[in-house]
Amino acid sequence: MRELLAGAGSDGDRLDRDLVTNTKAIDAIIARNNDQATAFGFKGTPSFIVGKFRVPGTLTMAEFDRVIADARKAKANK
Repeated sequence: MRELLAGAGSDGDRLDRDLVTNTKAIDAIIARNNDQATAFGFKGTPSFIVGKFRVPGTLTMAEFDRVIADARKAKANK
C-alpha cells in the first residue's frame, strides 16, 4: 500500500501524522455516517438518497437519470 501511495505522490509520513492528529475526528465522522446509514436501513455501499428516495446499491447512469427524474417529479407534484 505504501508503494502505491508513494507512486501516487503521497507522503506516507505525513499521512501517518495526520491520522494520529485526526483520529478522534475521523472516528466521529465514521460513527455518524454509520448511524445515518443504519437509520436509513442501508446495509452496504454504495447507497444514495435522491430526493426522498432511498437507493441501496449500484445504479447505471440510465437508472440514476430515472431516479433523479422521479425525485424531481415527486417534488413538483408536492
